[in-house]
Amino acid sequence: MTMSETQRTRPTGDQPATMVLDSYPRRLLTVAEARDELRLGATKFAELLASGELASIRVGRRRLVPVHAIDDYIAGQLSAARST
Repeated sequence: MTMSETQRTRPTGDQPATMVLDSYPRRLLTVAEARDELRLGATKFAELLASGELASIRVGRRRLVPVHAIDDYIAGQLSAARST
């Protein structure tokens, strides 16, 4: 059985926790994952985070980007493109 990032479930009696798959979609992405989703370079992505154009949160020392923040950013860009 291969481990899929989008398929995780709760462990059952004889199933080891390391092989547990989750059926819930991920709601937070790492900076690298979010940057890949938007197909942006590191500098432009850092500018978006610094300016607040792309929302993110800190969890400990990690910065994470909510999936809805990526959707909101894309929607804003589309809206701006339509109004020009």
